[in-house]
Amino acid sequence: MGAREQDVTKLINDINSLGGGYSTDFGTSNSAKPNQQLHVYKNNATKPIAKVSLMLSCRVNTLFNGVGKNEKELLDLLVEFSKKV
Repeated sequence: MGAREQDVTKLINDINSLGGGYSTDFGTSNSAKPNQQLHVYKNNATKPIAKVSLMLSCRVNTLFNGVGKNEKELLDLLVEFSKKV
């Protein structure tokens, strides 16, 4: 069971409204199955600070890679989203 489109749209809007230089884009770790992840970037970086699985809630380990301890608002959004997947 994957994330519902409305939940993904809300997550993207919530991340964008945080300010702080965050941006999002869809990505995947499997080129045969595109758009399985939402990548979160900060300050136009080329590598995402978070890869949010839109398919598996068990992928919490990759969800938080690169999110700093001072980014509490972003972390809270990602935790809440992971509970819905």
